[in-house]
Amino acid sequence: MFGGLREAYHAIHARLAAALHALGADAALASDRETADPPDRPGPCFARSVGGEILVGGRKLVGSAQARRGAAFLQHGSILLEGSQEVITGVSRESRAASSATTLSAELGRRVTWDEVADAVVRAWGDDCASPNLHQPPPTSITLFSNPAWTWRR
Repeated sequence: MFGGLREAYHAIHARLAAALHALGADAALASDRETADPPDRPGPCFARSVGGEILVGGRKLVGSAQARRGAAFLQHGSILLEGSQEVITGVSRESRAASSATTLSAELGRRVTWDEVADAVVRAWGDDCASPNLHQPPPTSITLFSNPAWTWRR
């Protein structure tokens, strides 16, 4: 559906940026030229941006990562709705963790809810979300996977 990893990364972020635009954010994808040299050690997700990530005013709003194993593809991430990265700064000792990030609530000047963002993402994705492979799990699965005893059974 998306091609290679870089194409998938850009396609997914373009749709997320469209959703954020619909909410009023001036979201833009970081250019590939903005990708810095890899750090000596891993750092906080929001401390630096790489090409294709979503920025507002040059500050990182969305962080994500992806993996592909055979035919399986996974991309996961975070959209900072509110709060700060100060705890991350303290734990990681990475001073850029807080200053390089922004939140959607700060950018829009109002509180933004998870449901509001989720609705915007679904609308931005459009009919491409409808897949014949998507189905509702059986009720027994919902009960099983919602149970903390199953989740933490190890």
